[in-house]
Amino acid sequence: MTEPLFSVAGLNLVLDTPAGPKQILYDIDLQVAAGETLCLVGESGSGKSMTGLALLGLAPRSARITADSIRLGGESILGADAARMRRLRGRRMAMIFQEPMTALNPLLTIGLQITESLRQHTVVPRAEERERAEALLHSVGIADPRRRLDAYPHQLSGGMRQRAMIAIALAAEPQLLIADEPTTALDVTVQAQVHDLLKDLQRRLGTAMILITHDMGVVADVADRVNVMYAGRKVEDGTLAEVMSAHAHPYTRALVSCMPRQHAPTPGLRVPLPEIPGVVPSTSSLPPGCAFAPRCAHAVADCRRGVPPLRSLVAYHRSACWRQQEGTLK
Repeated sequence: MTEPLFSVAGLNLVLDTPAGPKQILYDIDLQVAAGETLCLVGESGSGKSMTGLALLGLAPRSARITADSIRLGGESILGADAARMRRLRGRRMAMIFQEPMTALNPLLTIGLQITESLRQHTVVPRAEERERAEALLHSVGIADPRRRLDAYPHQLSGGMRQRAMIAIALAAEPQLLIADEPTTALDVTVQAQVHDLLKDLQRRLGTAMILITHDMGVVADVADRVNVMYAGRKVEDGTLAEVMSAHAHPYTRALVSCMPRQHAPTPGLRVPLPEIPGVVPSTSSLPPGCAFAPRCAHAVADCRRGVPPLRSLVAYHRSACWRQQEGTLK
């Protein structure tokens, strides 16, 4: 595998709550190379978004984060203080948030929000900031970018707001981009346009991207490698082909089976879309052993004997399933 631009090992996150400490993430490790897309996939409550926030130093104030290592461009950023993280955010790593209407400042024009990022990281001389902001809006496919610079967020459509957020995130040409469900609130056509835009920008800039999603269709479209998360832990990782076609964990298999199919087995026959029974458990009340066992069609009593470790299958493909490791999962 190509040398990673960004890597994390042994990431844990604990939230201090009125009811006591609550662990949200358990021993997360990941790596992504320049120009590569790593997808973090799982249902709501799996810990995907909290992972993204923790990586950028944006986790809640009550969070206590530990890790064995966090490296960006060969440099350790583990334990970086708030001032250093502010310098890194935007300049070397940036995030596209899920809902632009809550991430964008409703009181500032789009142009001012882009130039603020440019000024923060001294990307261009002040006299050239507006010209650079216009070029950024043009690069993300916004028509009439000069006029849009003076628009407020509420004056733009959902797709245009998301494109504006991407422009802000890319203003300083960061090495790493974390995109948290960047198309959830958009219609299918605009979703495809935004994904195509991100892939094009990635090709041109060589940006590494961590894309957070619950949609396996998105994963199939954009991922180079995939990390499947469940209840705060990683349960499978590998290349796109390994995870989609040779998935080893029952949770991954269930996610893939829930993908809508373009054609029914028999023309005109309606086939119910499969579903995964139950819900992701809270990390404060996990069942014993494998957290997925209560929802798993393959679970047996032995699945509750402990948390299964991630073990290698072939190359970089790993899975955390007791039955698969014993060769009893069919």
